[in-house]
Amino acid sequence: MHVIIMGGFLGSGKTTTMVNMSKYLAMKGYVVALILNEVGEVDAGVCNSKGYSVCTKEVTNGCICCTLNISMKTALTEIRDTYNPDFVIVEPSGLAFPAMVRENLELMDLGDSLTIAPIVTLIDGLRFKDLMKGLRVYATRQIEDSEILVINKADVVDSLQLSLFRDSIGQLNLEATILDMSSREKDEGFFELMDVLFPADLLEKAASSRVDGPAPSVRTSSTVISHSFGVSPEDQAY
Repeated sequence: MHVIIMGGFLGSGKTTTMVNMSKYLAMKGYVVALILNEVGEVDAGVCNSKGYSVCTKEVTNGCICCTLNISMKTALTEIRDTYNPDFVIVEPSGLAFPAMVRENLELMDLGDSLTIAPIVTLIDGLRFKDLMKGLRVYATRQIEDSEILVINKADVVDSLQLSLFRDSIGQLNLEATILDMSSREKDEGFFELMDVLFPADLLEKAASSRVDGPAPSVRTSSTVISHSFGVSPEDQAY
């Protein structure tokens, strides 16, 4: 399984991007699993409305980055054993630090079959200034943690502002790849992100590394283990 961690605050477009990413991979014949930490009825409805091979697990007994490892490990193990997916996309809490999510995954000892992609964080282009004012510590840490930073909703942001945002983000993380994207159909930025995350050699490796041959059939409806919940800044145990 190749795991992609998708960071970003609530409203940044994580779930939509995950669903579009799943559709992109599923149309190429790959099996994709989604692990959603903050899912409301709207988000779950979006996932359930798609007719491609995606299963979801809701991890709800705490933010993924600070919950007991056994919860996340159990979800990943069950998904692996039941669906044998090629890719697993993890959406942590909007207030989670992506690097800590990855550290927890690395400590779970799930074997050599699990690999982890560069951390992706979505930044809401319409709210970037407000987030940096009101939640600067969390926003800065998410930017610093990430290896791929995506300014989402770029199509509705003034080009000068977008350039300033890119410069500000680049100063906070000198090594990250910075992309622009929107939710428009066939958006060039989205496909650029797919090319960065899923190069041809990775897709070939995923296809050839399935255990026991082709992946089993996957239910198109979601499998939810409990109700979602919200995590406030005071509840974060970092």
